[in-house]
Amino acid sequence: MKLDQWLKEHWAPPKEQEFAARFTTLEELWNALDNLRWMFGVLQHIVLENDPRYRMFACWCVRHTPVSDSGMFWDWLDCDISRDAVNVADDYLRGNATRNELEIAVSAAWDHAQTTRNSAVLSAALCTAWGGEDRTKASFLDVTHPEKYEDYIPSPTKIFLAVESISVFLHNINRVRAKKVQVAQLWAMFAADIAKKSKEIEAASIGGNDDEQ
Repeated sequence: MKLDQWLKEHWAPPKEQEFAARFTTLEELWNALDNLRWMFGVLQHIVLENDPRYRMFACWCVRHTPVSDSGMFWDWLDCDISRDAVNVADDYLRGNATRNELEIAVSAAWDHAQTTRNSAVLSAALCTAWGGEDRTKASFLDVTHPEKYEDYIPSPTKIFLAVESISVFLHNINRVRAKKVQVAQLWAMFAADIAKKSKEIEAASIGGNDDEQ
């Protein structure tokens, strides 16, 4: 299977197809991507939806996305409630916190987000809850009650939308810088997965050529 064939099967939008046509391997394409939406579009066909790295990436973005020359998005959070939720969510993903601890921290963050006009707090809550599409408290708590919603899987699309909510704080010049930082982190987190899939596609392509001869 050649790259263009794999892309047609798994990454259909015409604009992305046109961009990808200039590359011969998936790894080359990945290294050239600078658009989070496109990157998530590729990843959802390679990495399982329940991979904790997606949610770790959202937590990372809350901590490390720059919003000015001297400040981070993290600095816009107005109290420790929001920061604690991000920290506990990250600890949970790494096996260092319990589901109950996660539920308590994230529920507190969401309650706080509903009583403050600081939209940074809401974005942090969304990233922590791995949501983004539905911003009601009910849907938020769906995510944090695993005993009731054991089959819930936070899709890469929802992670992307949660991370995108951070952009509301950024002026155009800072937005470009923030996106570069986020893209670099996502690239690093999944580079090995992309390299592996790239080799598989190349091997399938070689095997297909041998069959034709």
